[in-house]
Amino acid sequence: MTKQGEVFDMICELLPKTNDHRIWSNGEEILCENEAIAENIADLIDAICGGQAAVTGYYDEEWHIDAPGNEDTNVDGFYYVNM
Repeated sequence: MTKQGEVFDMICELLPKTNDHRIWSNGEEILCENEAIAENIADLIDAICGGQAAVTGYYDEEWHIDAPGNEDTNVDGFYYVNM
């Protein structure tokens, strides 16, 4: 695993696992309700790791319709940071 991956996994492990927090993780991504926060988290991870590996995005309320198995999840309406 890369240094970036290790740092990212460690942050995901330490964050709360429920979406009733400003910043939380589902174990695979860092999630938050604000785009600016997501961008800042990605910038911090990139600065710590010395590269630009973190990506951000948004789960709109209809995204899971196109997800495999049409899964309904608790990430609708959240911005995410992923590696």
